[in-house]
Amino acid sequence: MASSDSDCDALVALLRQIPDVILGWQAMTDGAERISFLGTAANYVGAAPTGAGPAGLPLHPDDLPRWQQVLARHGQGADAWSFDGRYLTLTGATRRFECHVLARQPDGTRQGIVLDTTQRRAAETAERQVKEIRAELIALKHMASLGQLTAGIVHEIKNPLNFISNFASLSADLLDELGDHLAEDDRDQIEEVTRLLGANLIKIRDHAGRVDGIIRSMLLHAHAGAGVRRPTDLNKLVDEARSLAFHGARAKDMSFQCSCETRFDPAVGVLEIVPEDLTRVVVNLMSNAFYATEKRRHEGKVGYVPVVEVSTRCLDGAVEIRIDDNGDGIPETVRLQLFTPFFTTKPAGEGTGLGLALSADIVHEHNGTIRCDGTVDDHTVFVITLPMSRRPLFDKHRLSAPEVVRPN
Repeated sequence: MASSDSDCDALVALLRQIPDVILGWQAMTDGAERISFLGTAANYVGAAPTGAGPAGLPLHPDDLPRWQQVLARHGQGADAWSFDGRYLTLTGATRRFECHVLARQPDGTRQGIVLDTTQRRAAETAERQVKEIRAELIALKHMASLGQLTAGIVHEIKNPLNFISNFASLSADLLDELGDHLAEDDRDQIEEVTRLLGANLIKIRDHAGRVDGIIRSMLLHAHAGAGVRRPTDLNKLVDEARSLAFHGARAKDMSFQCSCETRFDPAVGVLEIVPEDLTRVVVNLMSNAFYATEKRRHEGKVGYVPVVEVSTRCLDGAVEIRIDDNGDGIPETVRLQLFTPFFTTKPAGEGTGLGLALSADIVHEHNGTIRCDGTVDDHTVFVITLPMSRRPLFDKHRLSAPEVVRPN
């Protein structure tokens, strides 16, 4: 029994040192309350609290009716219950508290503790405000990105639309010509015109598909997203995001030149992701890669050929996306700060310092990782790794042959 009393005294002594504890108390069987110990936060209410709250805590007048209702509902019950409200300090200031009451003991008494939650609530409010500000910054960054891409999308749509119009006009002329050959029953000419018509229709279909792909990529990038994960063909998403970033780079500078190589592992298949969010990540990384190669190209180094390669591959239980550029490189001291909000190496007015930080947040929300590998021969490699919790579309675990996309 002495050992038990010693342990209890040690526990009380420990609780007295906890900054958040105002008081510990015990409700007796006759309805009286006895303070078991006082914590350091009791300095706000004094050594002998007097009031209508738990163990004499001076409640805020507006919370007193609610406390009385809780007592009427739970005071005579045997189960544990809690209450949160406000109390008044010795100086008349208002602070927040929580009261936690344990279940009734076999002897009919109850134990309780009152915690000061003012600082915790203030921290929660500050955290919520930070999240709201961050959400606003994300929206602003997204709008800025859309503005930069809009001109490029219009330009890229105009080209295939011109092709569609021209091939449609040629096809109309061929139909007139076909009518003449049908009247003359010239089989050789009929076959030739028919072949040309078929070729034109294929080109119209291909260029229409190009327009459709550009528009879908733009809509995907513009969509605010509801954070809903959906089965998504990752290779297709990465390729469309690459195309979108390429259009945006060419829109900002019509002299833009860069070979964009793709190397997609067909075994990657479909992943459960938020496609809108991951599209923004890939667009941002590709845009940064194009920026780096353009910066080095304008330095005028003889023999330099700007190249960006984007690839995917299956790992053991994960999928990897790699974006490799041979731009001007990133020093190790800079790489350590790349994912820090508002850090940017771009000149004033050209970068917000939010792109990589927001990209890292999105990847982490997918339970993945993102890193910038060391540079070799002035190469910069960003690597995204995502968990793979599904069956791939294909059983072949090999990389497809590189596809080189060159500017028109």
